[in-house]
Amino acid sequence: MDPDESPFKRRTRGVTRREREERDLVEMPEEEDRRRPRPYESKFAKRFTPTFLIVHDRFGVVFTARDELEMKKYCLKRVEVEDEENAIENAKREPRIIKAMKENKYFIQIEKAWMERPPEGYQPKMDRKLFYKNFCSDGGDALMVRPTMSLRDESYLQCWMYEIADGMAFLHKKNFVHLNLTPSNIYLSAKKQPDDRHSIVIAGFSHAKVAGTYNGASADNLGEYKAPEMSTPFCDQKIDVYSYGTICYEMLHNAPARGSEKEFFARIQDETVNFFSVKEKEEFLRGCLAKNPHERWSFEQVKECFYLFETSMPYTRE
Repeated sequence: MDPDESPFKRRTRGVTRREREERDLVEMPEEEDRRRPRPYESKFAKRFTPTFLIVHDRFGVVFTARDELEMKKYCLKRVEVEDEENAIENAKREPRIIKAMKENKYFIQIEKAWMERPPEGYQPKMDRKLFYKNFCSDGGDALMVRPTMSLRDESYLQCWMYEIADGMAFLHKKNFVHLNLTPSNIYLSAKKQPDDRHSIVIAGFSHAKVAGTYNGASADNLGEYKAPEMSTPFCDQKIDVYSYGTICYEMLHNAPARGSEKEFFARIQDETVNFFSVKEKEEFLRGCLAKNPHERWSFEQVKECFYLFETSMPYTRE
């Protein structure tokens, strides 16, 4: 017996190819072949073709893409995740919170989420890529609300403000805090309401946490929408209400002209802002933008205020 003869050859000596196939004797690859890495195939690259960039910031990339298998357009989010356990778990928090919000129509819905880990040499860093297949199948929930603010009359905006408050009240009932409520994270739905109006879709949960498990430093990303108490140890869900009030003020005044944003938002912080001459509107904005969080309204109070409750369209309420 040849000592260098492979086990496979010894097993199949004198057996024809047909007999081997019938006996299911399939030759195993050599050890070197088994160690050789298979060519990497990205599920995203293989299946999707990007069509339009919506937003690209330090929290990820949101864009529309065509699913070449289904021949439909979707909105996707890609997040770069460091290849370590804590970073991966933190990245998974966002889709988990979104899943908990599926009972409310004013939040984005994730159809599918998956993670890819390209091999060394495929990209500059050994980061994982977390993909969310978001929104509706025709890619309609991809228009941010901010560019359309100045194109709507006040009754239209009141409906949007009520819908944001309704969604955020639901989020707070679930004991979460958003911590990233800005116009860039508010989209318009693909499906229209009976009056041919798009409703609100709330997104951007990359910073969302269970209430009480965070501190002020964790929400510096809010910028001009940051509540005053976030520089103190006291932080609760009222942070989101202040961000919401700033968004509503921006809606009603129209977005500030380029270059004047700092002055525009500074007036809110300094309380030197004009809250309008209409009593109900002033009461609404002051309730949301109170510097003292103990005096600031909750989202349930916002929903019941006269300015929104009596003037928003009936179908926005249960």
